[in-house]
Parts: sequence; structure tokens; C-alpha cells
Amino acid sequence: MKTRIVLTALTIAVLVATGCFDIGNFAASKIGVSTRNFNEGFPAVFDERQLENPIQKNIRLIIIDPGHGGRDPGAMATHIVDEEIFRYLEKDINHKIAQILREKIIEIFPDTKVILTRDLDDLVSLESRTVQFNLSNLFSDEEALFISIHTNASINSNERGFEISIIDVIDKNNNANDFAKRVSLEFTNIFGNELPFRGIKQEQSYLFRNTFVPAIIVNIGFITNLEDSLLLYSEEDLKKSSNALFNGVKSYINSL
Repeated sequence: MKTRIVLTALTIAVLVATGCFDIGNFAASKIGVSTRNFNEGFPAVFDERQLENPIQKNIRLIIIDPGHGGRDPGAMATHIVDEEIFRYLEKDINHKIAQILREKIIEIFPDTKVILTRDLDDLVSLESRTVQFNLSNLFSDEEALFISIHTNASINSNERGFEISIIDVIDKNNNANDFAKRVSLEFTNIFGNELPFRGIKQEQSYLFRNTFVPAIIVNIGFITNLEDSLLLYSEEDLKKSSNALFNGVKSYINSL
């Protein structure tokens, strides 16, 4: 099979112009604003007393953040395989996986509130994506989770695999690290060697600095790599990624 990979100039332009590229690693974009507010029913107050008792038992709230949106497409790539053209917009991949994940969580955990930071193809500011206001509505034996979904990109088309970023704000119990490990295990269980694991990384992003619950950013493969991109194209393949995320959520919940 003759395979030709085309990485558009527009891909590189977006990576550089948005400040999202860091030597082979594509991070969450930090542009744009939005007036949308998804925290209806949760007062915008953070009660630091919630951090005094990090041992938590019930997941009451899960926030799913499909990265990018609207005029911020995230990473973009085009691949040509046997004269068939495959075009990718990161924002669309993130949103589809998030929607599937939300429905699965609602089905299996009906008592858990699930929020998407964006339901449509619109741009939501980083400020609106953070969840610090939610803790004031949680009891001492309740916990929230934050999952930000992204794909990676690189000027090196050989870069591939999935990775998870964390900052553990409840580090006495290492909750975020445990959550990330469970999610990574489920991705490996589903994809095996098809999607290599690049590790769990510490990150000091705006999202993490302003999110006071166990939070992870999952970069599900490089859309600039042909092999990875083909795992992110069809509806069936996107279900695999959402199932890996769901199984990680379920494993974490069952461990509490």
C-alpha cells in the first residue's frame, strides 16, 4: 500500500500562532473568550475547607471538557491514503468523544451529575472551563472529577501515542495520579500496542491551577501521525477512546 502523509501548512501555522506547540507536544489552547456559563446550579464560591479532608467516597459530579471549539480548532491535519483524503479538526474529535463518554456515564451512574463544558461547536474560555466553584456544593464524603479531552500534534509526523497530564491538588491521597493511572491502564487494555503510552506528566496549566478537584488532561494520540489518526476517525474508533475513559472513571469510582 502506497501511503503518503500530508501535514498541511495550516497545521503548523495554527500550532505556532496559537502558542500551543511545545517541541512535539500540543497543549490546550489559551485563546478566546466566551460568555457561556455551564455552572448553573453551582454557586461561584470555593470553600477551602473542602480540602481539609481529602478522603472522599462518592463521585457526585463529573465535568468533561472537550478541548478547543468555535474559532479555535485546535490541531489540524490532513492525511492521504491510497488517494483517499482524511481531514482532522481536533475540536471535533474531542467533542465527539466527550458526548459518547457523557452518555455512558449517565447510563451507568444515573445519580452522578455530568457536565460538558461545551455542548456545541463554540469557544469557551479557560476561566469558564475551571470547576473551582463546584466544591461548595459538595458534602465532605463527596468528590468531583474533571476530564479534559484533547489530541496531540507535532511537526514530527513520527510522534505518536497517548499521554495524560495531572496536577494533584489533593496530594495527600494522590487522587489525581491514581485516576490518571487507572485511565492509562484502560487505554492500554483497549488499544494495546496500537496506541503507545507516553506516560503521566505533571503540568502547571491554567486549567490545573484553577481546578480544585482531581483533574486530568488526556491527549489521545497525535492526529499528525498516520497510525494514530486512523484510530480517531470513525465513530467506532472514537467509541473505543470513550470506552477507555469511561472504564478509567468506573475503576476510580469503584476504588473509593
